[in-house]
Amino acid sequence: MKLAIGIAALGLLVSACETTSGFSNEPSFVMVKTEPNDATITFVNGTSCETPCRVGVIDEVPLTIARTGYKAHRMVLTRKTKKTILVKLERTVVETELEAVELPDLQ
Repeated sequence: MKLAIGIAALGLLVSACETTSGFSNEPSFVMVKTEPNDATITFVNGTSCETPCRVGVIDEVPLTIARTGYKAHRMVLTRKTKKTILVKLERTVVETELEAVELPDLQ
C-alpha cells in the first residue's frame, strides 16, 4: 500500500514539473516579410532563406536581413515575437533623376 502511494505521489510530482516548466522543444514559427520582398535572411549557422520566409524559433534566433541597395537589418527572434513581422528595409542609395544630354558626333 505504501509503495502504491509513493509511486502515485512521485507521478504527481513529475507531472507537476512538466506542466509548470512552460518549455517546449516544439518550435513556434514566425513569418518574416520584408518591404521590398526577396531580401536574404542569413542565420548565424550560415544557412539562409529569401523573404517571405517562415522561421522556426525554439529559444532565440539571431539573424541578418539584407538586400542589395538597402541597409542590413539585424534582429533576434524569440518565442514572444509576433507570428508575422514586416521589416521595412531602408535604401542606402538615393534615387535621383538624370538629365539626358545629347552626345557629340564622333566623326
